[in-house]
Amino acid sequence: MTLEGQSRRLRSWKQIARYLDRNVRTVMRWEKTYGMPVHRIPGENKGRSVFALTGELDAWIMERDLPEDDSGAPSGFPQAGDPRAIAALVVILLAVAGATIVVSGRIDDEGIAVIPRLEATNGHIVAKGASDEVAWDFEQPEGRDFTPNMQVQQTLRLPNGDELVLFSSNTRDGQLGLADRGELFAFSPAGELRWRMIREDSYRFAAQTFSPPWVSRSLMVHDVGGQPTIAWTVHHYTWWPSTLFILNEEGGLEGRFVNSGWLNRTAVSKSPDGDRLLAGGISNSRSGAMLAVLDAKAIDGSSPEEPGSEFECQNCPGGNPLRYLVFPRSHVNIASGLPYNETVDIQATGAGISVSVREGLAGSDIAWVYDFSTEFELRHVTPSDSYWPAHQMLELEGKIDHPAESCLQRLPPPVRSWTPEGGWTDVVPAPGPRKAVGRM
Repeated sequence: MTLEGQSRRLRSWKQIARYLDRNVRTVMRWEKTYGMPVHRIPGENKGRSVFALTGELDAWIMERDLPEDDSGAPSGFPQAGDPRAIAALVVILLAVAGATIVVSGRIDDEGIAVIPRLEATNGHIVAKGASDEVAWDFEQPEGRDFTPNMQVQQTLRLPNGDELVLFSSNTRDGQLGLADRGELFAFSPAGELRWRMIREDSYRFAAQTFSPPWVSRSLMVHDVGGQPTIAWTVHHYTWWPSTLFILNEEGGLEGRFVNSGWLNRTAVSKSPDGDRLLAGGISNSRSGAMLAVLDAKAIDGSSPEEPGSEFECQNCPGGNPLRYLVFPRSHVNIASGLPYNETVDIQATGAGISVSVREGLAGSDIAWVYDFSTEFELRHVTPSDSYWPAHQMLELEGKIDHPAESCLQRLPPPVRSWTPEGGWTDVVPAPGPRKAVGRM
């Protein structure tokens, strides 16, 4: 199954149309005529506020044979022989492998490419238009080759209405055999390079110093206090330290958060006390999935670690997160021989925060979903539908010594929570009605 926490939320008809590569009138007609899954928010704009989940749209499209619309292409999917079909296949294969892939460029309601789709191969970033024609070509300045994974494209809208096309990727010098290096580019839609970033930071942990190169991991654009903000995460090319860099539209450094473990995802949660930037990934010191809650206006700091331990950063920014959560490993995760579980998705809305923690192999949907209030009260914990079957399979293999029906984790173990005021405490779901805990 596709977890809601692993789907992207499309918050308007325009975003839904862009995702399906159709115009707004077409997708509105599909909802009325063919029952395309679109949700309405009760009480807002008399029901006109809508959203859709990409996972539900993908499943709906695959189950239907839609007629051709004005563009002559059926069902919003590329036809055989269309170059986009190859791109779509690449997206699917890389997603299954757990890699991050290029996000398609933006198409307007008339099918015209406003923001081109970027593809990087060998030593070039190539911009493709709506009909897959080459709009512009950028050559990597040092002649390095772009690696095929961890390529992410995002669009940043400037206050004056202009837009930047952001692209992160890793490059390598094949002739010298050097390790991968993360690079972040900012282009105008017409291909003018506005700025480029490569991080050369070094961090000291106990007696060991971790130096470049740093590898690109994720790239997101967030609205923080009404201002566009770039969140770029990198990790050491071999070991566990990682850094979240907060950048402004000109590439200036606004803050950074160093974590003893890889960071995978970011999101922003709105709060009466100010925006919170959420960063999820892995805590190596505690061998578990983690979530850092950061003041979006003052992000400098590092993960809370035991003084003098090998994971305590000696030269990192001095601030602390507002909260740091570590999620317990499940029996399935431990029995599968994995070194840790991992935060793979964060969804923040006005109703709360949903954190998806993968408990199985990369590419699997064996996960636990933690649902918090906006004040980070743990409301309930729900496993994916595939969790208990995975538990039963490991029982048959002799790797778990108790039946799923009587597993103690039917009542999930507590989440470890750290705050500057209280240190480490255990957090359990609040009393009250609980969601069903998966299906057998």
